[in-house]
Amino acid sequence: EDFIQWVVEDHFPAGRPKLEAVGVQFTDDVKPYEQIKLRMLNSSHLMLSYPGQVGGYRFVHEAMADERIMGLLRTFLDKDVIPLLSAPADMPLERYRDIVLARFANPAINDQNARLTSDSTSKIPVFLSETIRQCLEQGRDHRRLAFLLAGYAHYLLGVDDKGQRFEPIEPKLEDADRALASDPDPAAPLRISTLRFLELDANPGFVRSFVGYRKAIAGKGILPALADLLAEPG
Repeated sequence: EDFIQWVVEDHFPAGRPKLEAVGVQFTDDVKPYEQIKLRMLNSSHLMLSYPGQVGGYRFVHEAMADERIMGLLRTFLDKDVIPLLSAPADMPLERYRDIVLARFANPAINDQNARLTSDSTSKIPVFLSETIRQCLEQGRDHRRLAFLLAGYAHYLLGVDDKGQRFEPIEPKLEDADRALASDPDPAAPLRISTLRFLELDANPGFVRSFVGYRKAIAGKGILPALADLLAEPG
């Protein structure tokens, strides 16, 4: 792949080497660039990896070849992420979106869904919490975010839609949290310790969507459930 991005905050009290000569981008404030990477690239890793892994795809480029997963990512970025971000003038978000999607689809990278899903319990709060918080505070469409967390809950069960078992790599997931994934209450995974601070179980609309997607994934499989989501109006 030919994409590279190295952004450094230009605060050097004793001078610095001329790293711009080798492609480093200096800026007075690195925070906007960091937020764009976390909320576009890293959150999309999670959004694609659950339907990918549970749907039976082991490699990221294989999942990206499924038009349902590609459609989910593009809609997620266009409707749920980009409208909530403030971009620097030199970083148009639609172009970054296209770069991200092209990188994920590149078979030469040969990345694995198991790597993307690993330690999700730590990743979700970092990569997704701000998007979820803003979405709910502003009364925006939360369906794709509810689907993502429903996919995460199903992934924790360790069985894909083809009946193949896999081991969720979750070193920070406590035994009590693991039990919530298989609890008879379909909303129980929203109370996993690292998600509890979002208080999603106190939002009736989000709970209703989450439970609906959990039931759909369990009943028909994650990719057919995704197709139904994409077919919903709005």
